[in-house]
Amino acid sequence: MVATLPAIRCLILGDDQIDLTMMLQKYAKMSGLEYDNKNNELATAFRGEKCVFIAGNQENRTRQDVHVQMMCISVASQFDANLQNIKASLCSEVPFVVVGMEIEKRTEKFDELMPMPENEAKKRAHLQGANTYVECSERTGEGIEDAFEEAFTIGRQFAIEHIRRRREAEKMTTIDKNCSDAKQDGINACITQ
Repeated sequence: MVATLPAIRCLILGDDQIDLTMMLQKYAKMSGLEYDNKNNELATAFRGEKCVFIAGNQENRTRQDVHVQMMCISVASQFDANLQNIKASLCSEVPFVVVGMEIEKRTEKFDELMPMPENEAKKRAHLQGANTYVECSERTGEGIEDAFEEAFTIGRQFAIEHIRRRREAEKMTTIDKNCSDAKQDGINACITQ
């Protein structure tokens, strides 16, 4: 089954506080990869399987060919409102990972809004239906490798499940066709498992 697995595609979306290009470029630099500025994407591999991360924009926010979506939200801004706004633009059939960003701001002094604690952000992400919650900093690079690998893992599982369901549907179509052909040939019963 793995031999037929396509390149895992991850669409990355973010709130207004997050620089998705900076995040992809930071990951590329840390991993020794080249970032494709023209297409705003980064191709890499995990455990020998190809994965393409695409920075979201207005044209590709509703793409249907992705296996996982990363919602990048600053923990130092309006976390709940931004989470709901970005979630509204997701493809509902595709799993998503919430990535708490700007975690370095938790150590800075604030006069107004304090950054959301990790346990609270995780709880709110799961309440919105996220498959998982991870945190990283696009500025320092802390946790960024884990965020990308977690998105790949969830996207890979989704792709495998999608292939399995498609094969089962094809098998059922073949069985239905064989039963129909048998009825046309005068055979009254078709046994299926």
